[in-house]
Amino acid sequence: MFATRLFPLVLAALALAMPLRADEGEAKETPKEAFEAFKKAAKAKDGDAVWGFFSKGTRAKMVEQMSSLLETIKQDADGMAKLAEKTGKTVEELNKMSDEEFVKTMMVAEMVNDKDDIDKVEWISSEVKGEQAICVTKDKNDGDDAKAEKVVMVLEDGRWKLDLEATQKLKEGEEEDGGDDEEPEEEEGSDK
Repeated sequence: MFATRLFPLVLAALALAMPLRADEGEAKETPKEAFEAFKKAAKAKDGDAVWGFFSKGTRAKMVEQMSSLLETIKQDADGMAKLAEKTGKTVEELNKMSDEEFVKTMMVAEMVNDKDDIDKVEWISSEVKGEQAICVTKDKNDGDDAKAEKVVMVLEDGRWKLDLEATQKLKEGEEEDGGDDEEPEEEEGSDK
């Protein structure tokens, strides 16, 4: 009798939770499309769009790492002047920025210097497993010596995002296994 009364409550709870999970797990793009959008944003120096390409964990880690640098630079008037020149911002604007705004500003400044480098990265393939994709790229400048570079993308809020921590773990795992330069085999759900 107790189980009979409990069953509708469990179903109701599951029904309420289902829309959240379904929307979260549905990709609005393929990993390759996300990569191409990232390249386009980088070339356009769109810091917000580039920032949005990184996973929440990656963004948090970047802000954490850069915040200590920002505090150090703020103590150095010459460093602030150079940073202001590099970013096209005033020292006052830099001083008022949040750590996240600072990281985005630095990314845009670096994109101006390296705007052609993003075109040198070639998409090879991806292997999607649930809400994670192992993606393979190569740097065209390396010619015949180019080695496949694997990166991990995760599905967050319906979009594929670069996860640097997961990428690092993948690389560390490959080093322990003796290295794996092979591209992932194409599977259903993969794209080229």
